[in-house]
Amino acid sequence: MVSFCKACNTSDKQAKLIQDIISQIQYVIYDIDSKFEENMGNDVSKLTEICLQWKVAIEKILNVYKYEIDDSFIQPLLDFQDMEIDMRMYADDPTVKTPLDYPIDDFYRLKSCDIFLNRKIVTTISWNESLYTSDVVLFDQLWEVLDDMMDVEEDINAINSNRFFFFFVQKWVEETVKEYYNFVIPSLKIIMVKSKELSALWLDVVWLNQQLMSKLCSDWNWVTMSKTNEMLFGK
Repeated sequence: MVSFCKACNTSDKQAKLIQDIISQIQYVIYDIDSKFEENMGNDVSKLTEICLQWKVAIEKILNVYKYEIDDSFIQPLLDFQDMEIDMRMYADDPTVKTPLDYPIDDFYRLKSCDIFLNRKIVTTISWNESLYTSDVVLFDQLWEVLDDMMDVEEDINAINSNRFFFFFVQKWVEETVKEYYNFVIPSLKIIMVKSKELSALWLDVVWLNQQLMSKLCSDWNWVTMSKTNEMLFGK
């Protein structure tokens, strides 16, 4: 978020305020994430209550700093947690949506909900909403794709909304690589060009491009997924 603050030309005072607000909100988000990871079963009543408490906690943080954030900034966080809850209900109700029921573009837009809130805080405080473009949204989606790829082995023993992992279990290697390649490569081409307009984000885009390309265009997929298959199915 430091790079985005620079791109928005925030003052030192604004940057410090943004850092304080986002740091406190991230602690709240980390806390609810850990509670969701601890809940492996389908008893979701406590999780629903936690989500409501979580929204209130974020609103209180913002109120302390006398910044009113539109409900639409927080709503994607609640929508994402609803999906997390649905996953835990799937065994009893197969009609609820899982990560695979979302098109890849929609899913990673939803999963980047915390970054969406952070960027909205930056642009609200800096009065620079115009810099939160569709290209920045796409950058955040690709970052979440990379995060899913990196967390495959970790998520074997947890219930997390790792669409990459879910897709792999359902479709196996070739279809997974195809699905993600067809989304990632065109998206990278867009932001590699557009990010030059936001020079402060350029190095972040270059790094992300290198990481994603190394995952999609190397033996990483085959090795990691084969190991995952052995751990899941013993073969």
